[in-house]
Amino acid sequence: MAKRRKLSKKQGSALMTTFGVMSLLAVAATAYIDQATQTMREANHNMQEVQTTHLCEAGVQSVLRDIWRPFKISQIFTEMEDACAGASPATPKASISGSLNGLGKFAAGVTGYFAPGGDLYARLVTV
Repeated sequence: MAKRRKLSKKQGSALMTTFGVMSLLAVAATAYIDQATQTMREANHNMQEVQTTHLCEAGVQSVLRDIWRPFKISQIFTEMEDACAGASPATPKASISGSLNGLGKFAAGVTGYFAPGGDLYARLVTV
């Protein structure tokens, strides 16, 4: 009878040990899955950031190209000044919109235009 009492006291320990090990495995699996999905979220965010940068650059370069081409041909600022006169953040001038295949759409415009220090041979354009 003494053996029977000792066994009956130990019956619950296997269940508790199994429950503890399963709990640790569940926590480890959850941590691993969270880390794996976090890496995927960061990669997706970085991809969107690069695509957005490319869209912004496309808009800026398109506006500058449209302003620069006539100036490059005539070498006179009058066409550039006509296109950009009165540009401000509230009223952008020489606005353009377009899209890059597979990335998205962009829009850009000149928000500032002036001759630095009254220089006759230089212009600063803010897009």
